[in-house]
Amino acid sequence: ENGATNILQVQQPPVNTGPTSLPGAFAVEGPHFNSQDHNNFNLPESYENQNEVLVHATLVEDPPPETEVYTAYAEPLLPFREKYKWHLRGGFCAAIIALVVALVIAIPIAQRNKSMTSIALQTSNQTSTNMLGVAQRQALKWVLGPNNSQYKPTRDRNQIAQRYILATLYYSTGGGNWTQNSNMLSKDYECNWYESVICSQAAVTTIQLENNNVQGTLPSEIGVLEQLQHLKLGQNNISGAIASELNSLKNLQELNLTKNGFAGDIPRSMGDLQNLTLLDVSHKKLAGGDSNRAR
Repeated sequence: ENGATNILQVQQPPVNTGPTSLPGAFAVEGPHFNSQDHNNFNLPESYENQNEVLVHATLVEDPPPETEVYTAYAEPLLPFREKYKWHLRGGFCAAIIALVVALVIAIPIAQRNKSMTSIALQTSNQTSTNMLGVAQRQALKWVLGPNNSQYKPTRDRNQIAQRYILATLYYSTGGGNWTQNSNMLSKDYECNWYESVICSQAAVTTIQLENNNVQGTLPSEIGVLEQLQHLKLGQNNISGAIASELNSLKNLQELNLTKNGFAGDIPRSMGDLQNLTLLDVSHKKLAGGDSNRAR
């Protein structure tokens, strides 16, 4: 009882040691050991008769006829949940702790992702991720990934938006095929990405991607970079319309779109950019433009 070790002496004639006639024990198939083998086992200190035949963890139904006294060493049979109750309790506690830890980690991550998604939606002027374009969705996925794990929405809102915009530009214009894209979309500070991005006081002031195999469309999110002063995209294969959102770039001084595939009108609102001193849309037939630089 109580998990103690029992020493059972089986007398001749043999007795049935099965579970029906011997409550608290059970018969297990195993070898018969002679008296010379008992030293190979660790007997309990209370077991003094070292000369008797030992059968370890075995109850024998039919002891050898020549053996007058046959000793079986076994533990009492207990229900599984009783025998392993401490293991089960320990496993249950471990599972609860693991669940709590998982929740402690998962809940802040979910809240963080929700906040970062909200920043991306506001930057793209959308209310749902279902309304985002392909490039924007790719950019959002990247923003939520490990390369941005160091940023906190409450502390780094502007930088998260800035990294999202640059990622949108990258995916919208085939950044993987740019001639030079070293370190782009890395975990590093975005102002250290190659030479294409230049910053001042943590804000992007210059994007220069001339003659860099940039192709695709120019995303409207560029217009959110309030401190952008130089946008140099000449000699590439950018198509589509010139985003009207560029008129939000009040600090823009230089816009170089020469030798690209832009079509449509030059937005009239570009005339409201009072700091713009150089607009180059040459070599393309744009309404409102000509074949040369406009100053």
